[in-house]
Amino acid sequence: MAIVLNMNYKKIVIFVTLLSFYFSNFNINVGFAIKPFMIICFTLFIFLFNRFEIHKLNKFELIFIIFYGYFISTGLFAKYSYASLRLIGGILIVFFSYFILRFLLSKISISEIENMLSQIGIVFNVLSLLFYFIGIVKLGFNFSGNGIKLWGVMLDRQFPRLIGILNDPNIFVYFNLIFFFYYLTNLNSKRNVFGFFLTSVTILLTVSRGAILGVVIGTLTSIFISRKREVLRLTFFVSIAIIVGVIIADKFINLDIIGLIQDRINAFKTDGGSGRITLWSYGIEFYLNNPLFGIGIFNFRPYLFDYTGIDGYLHSTFMDALVEGGLIGLSLFLLANLILIINLYRLVKLNYRARYLLLIAIASLVIMNSLSLIINEVYFLFLAICWRYQLEVCKNKKLLGTVIKGDRK
Repeated sequence: MAIVLNMNYKKIVIFVTLLSFYFSNFNINVGFAIKPFMIICFTLFIFLFNRFEIHKLNKFELIFIIFYGYFISTGLFAKYSYASLRLIGGILIVFFSYFILRFLLSKISISEIENMLSQIGIVFNVLSLLFYFIGIVKLGFNFSGNGIKLWGVMLDRQFPRLIGILNDPNIFVYFNLIFFFYYLTNLNSKRNVFGFFLTSVTILLTVSRGAILGVVIGTLTSIFISRKREVLRLTFFVSIAIIVGVIIADKFINLDIIGLIQDRINAFKTDGGSGRITLWSYGIEFYLNNPLFGIGIFNFRPYLFDYTGIDGYLHSTFMDALVEGGLIGLSLFLLANLILIINLYRLVKLNYRARYLLLIAIASLVIMNSLSLIINEVYFLFLAICWRYQLEVCKNKKLLGTVIKGDRK
């Protein structure tokens, strides 16, 4: 009985830890944001200090650590060292949380992790949809305005975009990738089918061009790599999900989702990707001053403000790595992601159920073009889950080796 209670307690602690990554907007600001997952991971480290262990690093993890180590070192020669220190602190905290998360995930099975993801996805999306509808009602269904955020809705040039329990529609889609692709590749239960339709609706309501493009490419890839008998079912569910999302938006909040997405795509010609093209051109200009090492970690924003008076970010992970880390930084970051995708491709051959991780990695690369994810906590959560699946493969290989040796005896 004591063992059962201990196991249930362990699962609850890990479930709450994973869930906390999705409540980042509920933070304490002390000059930087202290987020729920940080508090929980630090608390767990204190209680688990005597039992804590760091497992052997995977190849992609090693390259990521080299990249972030190099990226941090660029702060030594950065013009705005105070800005560098802020991001360096963030990287160290996120890495600390990452290793705590790895340790926790090693204590439960893959099936238990998948079950938790299925449940957390529904909690996250139901709350986000609830916040969105409350925001719509509070606005009185009047969508005039720009940059206005209320509950779970953000008015962007008169588009009511869903932000849910986060504060940015693009980030919302990225946070949802794990759930969307898990549900998409596991439509074998009513909960996962419900979760798939739910995530499809919330993603559509963000009206995020770049993020939805990433989801579309990931979805097409899933159809391409799926077994023949699953292709028809995937196509059917994806089509129905889009129809359901469009109908819900039209009937409940009088919103033409397809029309809004088309308007957003057409607006790219005039708004330059919400000003991203202009920011990237400044970024390249700054980069050319030091093409090998870049201008230093988290220095684009103060550079831009001093040079133009504009307060902005690059809104691209690849541009962050290039402009602030130089050619060396971008090369290391691309290498780490390339090794990750190769590892995941090999993993899918050994464990077909893990294909959702490969889809997330592909969609993430697309989204990274228009979103800064250098120290995004859910990105590190995704990496930790990838590591856990590969740890399982290593365990099975060792077990197989032991069985073979036993048979030979």
